[in-house]
Amino acid sequence: MRFHDVAKHNVTDAVIDAYERKIVSLEQDKLIAVENLQSDTRQKHGFEELFELALAFIANPYKLWTSGDLEHKRTVAKLAFSERIVYQRGKGL
Repeated sequence: MRFHDVAKHNVTDAVIDAYERKIVSLEQDKLIAVENLQSDTRQKHGFEELFELALAFIANPYKLWTSGDLEHKRTVAKLAFSERIVYQRGKGL
């Protein structure tokens, strides 16, 4: 075997080893992700609790609007208007 062939063989073995380590790492990550998904499938809140929360949300949208949270304001705007609100400079809403 010539030097070039030996060097090429060592590089190939190193690449194969790196791929095998990466595959093992990805398989472990996959198992952890599957386990996490299976453990989170149970419902954390009952239907009644979620329903009450939804009704409280809808009952007072002004309270959410004045809370100062941008996400709350976006949610209230989505509930109040069927289409996106368009603003044009000089013309307004």
